[in-house]
Amino acid sequence: ATRQENSEDAKGHGTWMAAQVAKSKDGLDADQVRQIRALAGNLTQREIAQRFGIAEPRVCKIINRKAWAWVE
Repeated sequence: ATRQENSEDAKGHGTWMAAQVAKSKDGLDADQVRQIRALAGNLTQREIAQRFGIAEPRVCKIINRKAWAWVE
């Protein structure tokens, strides 16, 4: 099967997101990601990074949906 087919199959079984969360190296959960996005515009990325104990570039990726893209 192709990568795309495997991804679609995992999503269909509900295992895709669990696998993505398990791979998270930053230790965040979906609620924290939503909080980070909500704080964007009110705090600097540096302040958000310090608040959540993650690197500033990671905050940028979360805000721009290059990381945690599946979280609304």
